Amino acid sequence: MADFLAIPAADRWHEFVDGQIIERAMPVGQHGYAQARMSALLDGYDGPEGKGRPGGWWFVIDTEVDFPQLKRRFRPDLTGWRIERMPEPPTGVPDLRPDWVCEIISPEKRRYDAVEKRRYYAESGIPFYWLLDYERRTLTALKLANSHYVTIGEAADEDAPRFAPFDLAEIPLTRLFPR
Repeated sequence: MADFLAIPAADRWHEFVDGQIIERAMPVGQHGYAQARMSALLDGYDGPEGKGRPGGWWFVIDTEVDFPQLKRRFRPDLTGWRIERMPEPPTGVPDLRPDWVCEIISPEKRRYDAVEKRRYYAESGIPFYWLLDYERRTLTALKLANSHYVTIGEAADEDAPRFAPFDLAEIPLTRLFPR
């Protein structure tokens, strides 16, 4: 972990997993656009009042999250905590397990995002994991069940799904992946 922390924070586009420093792919335009649009589509859930939607959430983009008991530090593309578990907005490097993460698949890191992180996030106990793939124009929603993820929904192209834990929000994929 000392070698990981020696990387200046501004240059730390890395994750620390099981003693290894893993460099993340540098985001491209499609990645950043999908990330910003997904955040905007979930805006109604953000903040303590929940804007008419139950629960209230705190969302962050590209923030390190520490799992000290597992010796891991991830940097999900989008991370969310239920306000009932985290009453104040996250500050610094949170070490409270998120309730939801969304990774935007980078084509050059596809296996890491879709396979390895799936296992790591399941071991970390994150209840919901979404995979957004701008290259394939898909969204996959997963839910933790008995220490592994099961698919609760998949959408592509013109779909506008409603997936847990944000099933009151329609996610029109055409807003995430412009032609």
